[in-house]
Amino acid sequence: MFKILPKKSRHQIQLQKNKFFVKFYSKELNIKLYQYEACPFSHKVRAYLKYKKLKFETIEVNPFSKKELSFSKDYKKVPVAVINDIQINNSYDIIKYVRKELNEEKEEEDSSKKKNFSLIYNQKKNKQMNGMNMQIKN
Repeated sequence: MFKILPKKSRHQIQLQKNKFFVKFYSKELNIKLYQYEACPFSHKVRAYLKYKKLKFETIEVNPFSKKELSFSKDYKKVPVAVINDIQINNSYDIIKYVRKELNEEKEEEDSSKKKNFSLIYNQKKNKQMNGMNMQIKN
């Protein structure tokens, strides 16, 4: 007699994913996110942190008094993240810092090189097109 082995359940697959996640994201990040619920930049950061399954605390900032941001002397906009007692302002810098802490910055550098190359190529192409248009007009 042959014994039919059960297929892996979703729970077992999720446990395997979590082991993989813990293996690569073992660095503990203490994240506090000062935000407005309706702010699109705050939403961008929240979505990224949830996607990476990182634990974070959200602190809703009063849009009028902004007393929750009293620790920040110069910067009074949201989002502001305090990660391991380091203040980081604006969504792009927060995500960039988290990626750096999770050792994912190398991928970003590679993609930025591609973007810069395509930007330079498009600028050269536009200059050539502008030159052609000028010749046609004359």
